[in-house]
Amino acid sequence: MRVAAETLKTVVADCAERLGLSGPDAALLADTLVQANLWGHPSHGVMRLFWYAARFKSGAIRLDAPIERIADAGALAVLEGHDGIGQRIAADAMDLAIEKAGAHGVGAVAVRNSGHFGTAMYFTRRAAKAGCIGFLSTNSSPAMPPFGGKEKRIGATPWSLAAPAGRYPTLMLDISNTSVARGKLHDAKARGREIPPGWAIDADGAPTTDPAAGILGAILPMAGHKGYGVAVMMDVLSGILAGGGFGGQVVGPFAPEGASRAGHFAFAIDIAACRPSPSSPVRSHAWRRLGPTQLAVELH
Repeated sequence: MRVAAETLKTVVADCAERLGLSGPDAALLADTLVQANLWGHPSHGVMRLFWYAARFKSGAIRLDAPIERIADAGALAVLEGHDGIGQRIAADAMDLAIEKAGAHGVGAVAVRNSGHFGTAMYFTRRAAKAGCIGFLSTNSSPAMPPFGGKEKRIGATPWSLAAPAGRYPTLMLDISNTSVARGKLHDAKARGREIPPGWAIDADGAPTTDPAAGILGAILPMAGHKGYGVAVMMDVLSGILAGGGFGGQVVGPFAPEGASRAGHFAFAIDIAACRPSPSSPVRSHAWRRLGPTQLAVELH
């Protein structure tokens, strides 16, 4: 069965409002989920609404949670999410990073006590559309073992980079540090399909092509020890930096109860601050030339 994207957004938004979300938050949630399906990532699409719904009902996600700015130091800020909706918190963090990049050339926002926000490139794309290079990372509940191990100790800790590409579509990268997103195992299980070798191990540490066994076991890191190493450092950047949860302290969207404690890190670079041109006017920066290849910025 095929459903028009706009129709599906309306249905998802209506469901979210009936679950207690405000109109704007319901519309944002619906857009992020449907866009993931349109990008060919059903693992992060509408199927997740059912998991979110269980967390809304249990109170694990606070629908009325404020987003508090607990630190602000020029180009850097820290946000406290108070266990609110991950999509709204991630959008606010990215928008604040873009705003700060416009004022300082770069903007960095660390976030603590947020939740799962869906597809990371949905938010880094906002930075690219604003004339910035955007970066967003997040930590997540344990999904992979240390390289060579069998027990889940750290999350997939996905991250994304996006940059404008002129007349071409936005250039975006969005990856997790596991061999595959955990949602793809749930998708394969729901469709009754096997998963490829190399994706996961079962609870005993043996390789498996059974998605159910992989869910109970662990997903392997991408590129062996390299993926595990990147995952650890993304957890440092996303969780520890802002004083939030990390490692086994993070609860994922698949669990109906328990505060997520997820953290994010949003970063934006104002391209015009690096390479001003007549067609890309400098926003709040006054430039002066030092030499044939050197430039300096005086902030207003």
